[in-house]
Amino acid sequence: MVQARSQTGRVANGVRNSGYRATRQQLNRQRILAAAVTCFKERDPAKTTMEDIAKEARLDRKTVYRTFSNRTALLDAIAMQRISEVVGRVKKAVDACPSLDTAIVKGATQSLRLLRKDQIFMSVVKNANDRGVELYLIDPKSPVLESMLSVWRDAFARARARGELRSDLDNTEIANWLRGVHFLLLLREDLSAKGQEALLRKFVLPALTRT
Repeated sequence: MVQARSQTGRVANGVRNSGYRATRQQLNRQRILAAAVTCFKERDPAKTTMEDIAKEARLDRKTVYRTFSNRTALLDAIAMQRISEVVGRVKKAVDACPSLDTAIVKGATQSLRLLRKDQIFMSVVKNANDRGVELYLIDPKSPVLESMLSVWRDAFARARARGELRSDLDNTEIANWLRGVHFLLLLREDLSAKGQEALLRKFVLPALTRT
């Protein structure tokens, strides 16, 4: 009986310690991301070192590198964090649209407007010298794809019910392709909202809608 209690106690302690480590790792992650954003507001990401971020977070460099294995991983996480902050607003705009063509145009122009206004996000994308962030944004394994699906899944279902969407395309294919389109338009700073809409109507909508 005593031995059983001892074993139970060790298991319970192990669970508590595991939970504590997970909580501490999450807190460190949040501190590092917040510190990075603070540093990026003061100077370009390209001029900010991991040591600068560690000092701002009041953590040692080992902790920073245990949390983010390299600089690219940290920039990826910041980009994803900024994207997550606009997802709800874009979905609300998309869900209010009465048709697929309106939703595609409204969703794209709204997301582009919000992300372009986010100076931290744009500085991370523009100053990632190794192009790692850009690759992350279009990588099929990136959580950005799930964010796109969360915005568009319901809209695609409504479009199919109305007979607007091509039947040979699935949600993941469309979201993956739209993600690439959005990213290309994001980098086209010469395009106004009307210019973005013109390209979407000329090239994107015909590829998605049933004729």
